[in-house]
Amino acid sequence: DEIIVVDTGSTDATTAIAASFGARVYRHPWEDHFSRHRNQSLYYAGGEWLLIIDADEELQAEGTDALRTLLPANGDIDAVSLVVECPYGEMGATACHNSIRLFRNHRGIFYKGRVHNYLAGVRGVLCTPTRILHHGYVLDRETQLRRFHRTSTLLKKDIEEEPANPRPHHFLSASYLSENMNEDAAREAEEAIRLYGEGHSETPNRLWSLYIAASAYLEM
Repeated sequence: DEIIVVDTGSTDATTAIAASFGARVYRHPWEDHFSRHRNQSLYYAGGEWLLIIDADEELQAEGTDALRTLLPANGDIDAVSLVVECPYGEMGATACHNSIRLFRNHRGIFYKGRVHNYLAGVRGVLCTPTRILHHGYVLDRETQLRRFHRTSTLLKKDIEEEPANPRPHHFLSASYLSENMNEDAAREAEEAIRLYGEGHSETPNRLWSLYIAASAYLEM
């Protein structure tokens, strides 16, 4: 029904291509804060349901009819989780995770976190097998390093603001592990595990942090 694009500084034909498909394009200077710009896109959107998708992602067509059938039949649900598939490496490996990408507008749902942002205010979630293909991890080495430095810098800023929040420690440990910085990965993973424990949190990220710590110690 509508396409909203918040452009944070592209220098190619992105905005012209988006506009050619009828998108309303809004330009905002990049502020080192993914959630801030995602929330700007929510502000501009007027639809009842919002589908969030990035420039390096592709909604798989075979699942869209199921979504259209599903939504009107579940009046108590305010968010839908889709399967995000992330190809990576040179051996054709794929990592999968669930991600809330479809949710009702004007229900106080918003994004938090500078990077690896997440939705706050979600109540009922419905999981579906509809897939999004994320191409963003098939990168050359130079781009990988740029992404690592950007992500780790933003996570450190989140830690400065919320040192007792385990989430940025967890994702920082994952970034370190991806670069074989095993001592740093183990340290941040253990801090995440400790903070998740203090908060009695059973999030899957707690198990992921345990895996990262174990992997880092195994490599050392």
